[in-house]
Amino acid sequence: MDEARRRVTLLFDGDCGFCRFWARRWAMKADGAIDERPFQTSLQDFPQIDPAEAARAVQLVFPDGSSVSGAEAVFATMAAGGLEWPGTVYARSAIVRRVCDVGYDFVSARRPLFSRLTRLFWGADPTPSTYRQGTDLFLRALGAVYAVAFGSLWGQITGLIGSDGILPADRFLAAAHSHLGALSGWYVPTIFWLSSTDAALRYVCILGTSAGAAIALLGG
Repeated sequence: MDEARRRVTLLFDGDCGFCRFWARRWAMKADGAIDERPFQTSLQDFPQIDPAEAARAVQLVFPDGSSVSGAEAVFATMAAGGLEWPGTVYARSAIVRRVCDVGYDFVSARRPLFSRLTRLFWGADPTPSTYRQGTDLFLRALGAVYAVAFGSLWGQITGLIGSDGILPADRFLAAAHSHLGALSGWYVPTIFWLSSTDAALRYVCILGTSAGAAIALLGG
């Protein structure tokens, strides 16, 4: 079957900025599963759709020619993009359905207001956020924290848990193994079970500092 015939078609008011924004955003989230089109230039392809109804509420037309409108169309559009549970709740609960239908009519009657609110909170670009910049900034900050922490520990670790330190790691781990036996690795999880020599302690600090610095500089 031709791919275009398998897609659902979202008909919206092309004169409404609010409608254009959300129709485009939903279509982008659906990754090609939705063909969004302004009803003003598309109804010749869908004679079963009443122009007055298309002007009143968004329409979602399925490949077989059937359609849904309003809040139901919104939830069906979201489902086409992979978010199915809101539509399931809408379909199964008469109360939820009634509230959503009233809510849709409320918003539809105040499109200019909600268009301004959309621009205020989501901006003018309908492209769904990937949180890429925020993720990159967080990873860089986390890397810097780790670099500072391991760098600080590097100069102190042998004095703290080295062979001649305040609480030598090798003796502590030996005592833990003697007391806990095979469960020692479970109750005292540490990479230093592999080696707790002074060189190993410093190597872990070097590795941690280097990894943290690399993440801070290069990001995610």
